[in-house]
Amino acid sequence: MKSFNESGKGVWRVSGDEDCPHGSTIMLGSDKGNNQYYQCQECGAVIIIEGESSPEQERERMEREKEEEKSGFDKFTEKLR
Repeated sequence: MKSFNESGKGVWRVSGDEDCPHGSTIMLGSDKGNNQYYQCQECGAVIIIEGESSPEQERERMEREKEEEKSGFDKFTEKLR
């Protein structure tokens, strides 16, 4: 279930004890969307804190996805132009 922290970011808890305060966590890492992943040392829950993407990061992500969608033929013909 999604909740929000004091800064307004979305927070998800995956598994673990609902009553645990998750006071002792370690950071597991982050992804390209700048989401941060933590694990509670007390109950084992994985906690995901929603990341922020700047408009520039969002534009770059969309350009990458657009490029990945192109077929090999399209890429080949672009090089010929």
